Amino acid sequence: MNIDLELYKVFYVVAKNKHMTKASEELHISQPAISQSIKKLEEQLGGTLFLRSNKGMELTEEGKMFYEYVKDALELINNAENEFTSFKDLSKGEIKIGCSTTLTKLILIDTLKKFHTEYPNININITNNLTSNLLSIGQTLKIPGKQSTSSNTYTVKSGDSLYKIAQSNNTTVNELMKLNNLNSTLLSIGQVLKLK
Repeated sequence: MNIDLELYKVFYVVAKNKHMTKASEELHISQPAISQSIKKLEEQLGGTLFLRSNKGMELTEEGKMFYEYVKDALELINNAENEFTSFKDLSKGEIKIGCSTTLTKLILIDTLKKFHTEYPNININITNNLTSNLLSIGQTLKIPGKQSTSSNTYTVKSGDSLYKIAQSNNTTVNELMKLNNLNSTLLSIGQVLKLK
């Protein structure tokens, strides 16, 4: 069954208001258009949703059951749209930052204060550690002292640090930083570093 979502919305508003005129005002469409939408939905479903009278629209037993499902479904769709919008317009979300304590104090704090004032519902998660311990999994490093081949790079794994990588490749953190033109030992995901 491939039923247009708009038909469900029309059904929901008519069932909620129990009257075509009120539904027409809420939806800003004509009563004949609402009537056609309800008729089309009933035809596609193969049953009657409303009992029509001079007093208004009354749901059938099937219509009452259908209304509960449609109401829940439209609410879920509305919630999903609101969640999507909140991430898009930065009214909700999370930022994860890995930084040394020194850089956090000297540079990051003032910037984050301004950001948090503008976007108070964004959670900011700062991991302070030695920058050598803030490598990203999957990051590729060049290692000094290796021949110029495909084996002169190293891909960061879980638990790695510049110190561990330097130690296991018979080099120093400073040599790794110099070879890879790093201003700090903070590395980013996917960064490629030379082994030399």
